Amino acid sequence: MIPPSPAAPERGAPWARSWSLPAAAFAATLLVTLAAYRETLASLVQVWGNSATFAHGFLILPISGCLIWLNRGALRSLTPRPYPPALLLLPLLGVAWLTGHATGTLAVEHFSLVAMLPALVLAFFGPEVARSQAFPLGFLFFAVPFGQGLQPWLMDFTADFVVRALQISGVPVVRDGLYFAVPGARWRIVEACSGLNFLIAGLALACLYSYWAYRKIWKGVVFAACSIAATVLANGIRAYAIVLVGYLSRMRLGMGFEHNAIGWLVFMIVMGALFAAGSVFRDPEPLAETAPGPALVGGSAPASARPGRWILRAGIAAVTLGIWPLLLPCLSRAWPERPTTPIAASEPRGGWSLAPDMPPVWKPAYVGAVSETTRSYTKGGATVQCYLAFYERQRPGRELIQFQNVIVTRSDPRWQMLGERNRQIRWNGERLAVRETDVRDSSARFVVWHWFWAPDEFTASPEWAKVLQARASLLLRRDHAAVVVLAATEGEGRDASKDLRQFVEEMLPSVRNSLRKADQSR
Repeated sequence: MIPPSPAAPERGAPWARSWSLPAAAFAATLLVTLAAYRETLASLVQVWGNSATFAHGFLILPISGCLIWLNRGALRSLTPRPYPPALLLLPLLGVAWLTGHATGTLAVEHFSLVAMLPALVLAFFGPEVARSQAFPLGFLFFAVPFGQGLQPWLMDFTADFVVRALQISGVPVVRDGLYFAVPGARWRIVEACSGLNFLIAGLALACLYSYWAYRKIWKGVVFAACSIAATVLANGIRAYAIVLVGYLSRMRLGMGFEHNAIGWLVFMIVMGALFAAGSVFRDPEPLAETAPGPALVGGSAPASARPGRWILRAGIAAVTLGIWPLLLPCLSRAWPERPTTPIAASEPRGGWSLAPDMPPVWKPAYVGAVSETTRSYTKGGATVQCYLAFYERQRPGRELIQFQNVIVTRSDPRWQMLGERNRQIRWNGERLAVRETDVRDSSARFVVWHWFWAPDEFTASPEWAKVLQARASLLLRRDHAAVVVLAATEGEGRDASKDLRQFVEEMLPSVRNSLRKADQSR
């Protein structure tokens, strides 16, 4: 437990005098910062309100504030001393925010904004004060929505766990990717079933418990790691319990209120067991702050008696942070709007020929492209569909890497995504990384390969494609890019992966030429 704070000092005490100017300068700078980044702050709150996975964000700031208040005794024993080197962190955070905003990467925006608060605390109050409040300030980062990249892995684990648990329980089950069927019902593991909300909420609770229960850092790290394993396991148990209840009740239960109730009941039981196990290793002595040295106790620092210096520091910090939102119009005007020329289909080569121009049976869900084309090619009984989408002057809603651009949308009533994986293929003596996805409906099944194109560079990594976009935006270069999506039919004696590999080996130079021509026409 954190020791209770001593009685409040009398008005005009040295403690109050030494904190008044730094606190006022910090508060003024913080208000300016929040005003300058109000759009990012609003988007952060919007994510909390619209996503059940990140709704815990509303609790993070009050919890951090309570921790600081409970630990106010440590602050009273310290004298704030400015730390000028911390001001160098502010332009770095501003550049990070500008990069995130210019490329539409909300996670970078949000992390940069939240990191500004600890940086300002360090700059205005000094390392000793920042160290005394390190955990409450670090806990603020749980307010940032993160972890979406873990969802595919979590979904695969959940599907594996549920199917195996059902088999052990003697329940007949047939699996096809993220879909599985039991007698009387068909289930699908979707993003909401991944358990990301369990993982993040459980990790936040575990860190909070470690702060109160352990003085040794390694114990807190081990407990946090155990919480990750426990919450992933809890989500698997939750999904298994819901399917089992539905099966045993012949689908009369498991789809309404009890669907969520089962989940949170399992979560509370697992976390309760984890905390009970963790209490066995709780450190016997209460968590207490190390007493500061004599130079930091009592009295006021010489710098605190000079209001001009605090005003100057506040002005420097406010300008350093507030200038970056003002640079956004410069980035948006770097390349003016121009008439666009539709991207042309790739010229056939290597024995491939264009199939009759007909509406595609399937098409990826990419939006916001400057131009796009979809054509099918045939050779020796193989048919490969090639989709190209060209992007330029990227901004939110019209950028290549965004959550809306996927192979199959979540709400697609017809097409289902069975699974995806990374693949490495050989082309022209080099390795080409692609992302492979299995897609099907009631009558057809496709194997899909896709990757991204930045001028003269192919990558299957959306993160690296985003980095290339950020580099182009910050250097005031054209942020042009494209996506290549190939699809081949699986079944009826055809090996779709073999057809796609042959198409890449023989047609990729022509695909690259189409992208280059579309690029040069602008």
